[in-house]
Amino acid sequence: RVHFTALEVPPISPDAQQAAAVPVNAHYSIGSESVTLVGFTAQLVGTTAQLQLHWRADSLISNPYVLSLIPVAPDQSAQKSLNWDPQNWNDPPSCWKPGQEFVDTVSVPLGDRPMAGDWWFSVAISNVFSHSPMLVGGAAQQGIGPLTVR
Repeated sequence: RVHFTALEVPPISPDAQQAAAVPVNAHYSIGSESVTLVGFTAQLVGTTAQLQLHWRADSLISNPYVLSLIPVAPDQSAQKSLNWDPQNWNDPPSCWKPGQEFVDTVSVPLGDRPMAGDWWFSVAISNVFSHSPMLVGGAAQQGIGPLTVR
């Protein structure tokens, strides 16, 4: 037996208030479902990359997806991957409003002593259950960057 005490409405991501510093316009799609990584802004905060990713759903999204990111160090070595959904897992792509551009802030640890040089980030979107990726330009991921560590 189940007892519900309250219905919680997931948070709605607010509209982006300013344009992304770096335009990307990468269109991810699978079947009739499509989202765009409009652009990003990146900054180093201590040993963490703070990425503000500007997203837009181009269609209604009915399947469950997870976003993934792999940081790539200046020596081209892939670091530990990160999986997430916006708003601390409360705003998955299936909740995105078509045509709305919003900003998703992601904190990406770069290690205790990040390597100096240009860091890049590989961004992917995959179905939670089938693991099928949304394709972007025929590939399963889109590279963004660089974020320069001095």
